[in-house]
Amino acid sequence: MKLDTLYKKTTIGKTQTWTIEIVDDKYRTISGQSDGKKITNKWTICQPKNVGKKNATTGETQAIKQAEAKHKKKLESGYHYDVENIDKKRCRNLGHRKGGRLIVLVVENHLVLTTVVLFQNVLIVSPCHRKSSLR
Repeated sequence: MKLDTLYKKTTIGKTQTWTIEIVDDKYRTISGQSDGKKITNKWTICQPKNVGKKNATTGETQAIKQAEAKHKKKLESGYHYDVENIDKKRCRNLGHRKGGRLIVLVVENHLVLTTVVLFQNVLIVSPCHRKSSLR
């Protein structure tokens, strides 16, 4: 089984591809430039977890879970499902509660763009005028 291939633009403008394949209780990644040589990593073999317990997983289930986690991490790091969208920037929201307020930061490339605060049913939106880094 293969998960969807992901795409990203490299610093020199080429298209980078990344895919992960799962066979039984093992998985491996295949990556490289779309018009170049692909690098195929060695198989990672997954062991069953919590054997004999209610929440036990087989090696096959564990391989799927680990592969899906790696796939999700690549998406969060700037890869895209569609090669046509690799030039589009992604925004993500970071939200938390603080002293009865819900605070949401709108972030793009580790820079805070907007702060949204919900306090006593009043919504306050304030764009950031200086670059605030999350790094």
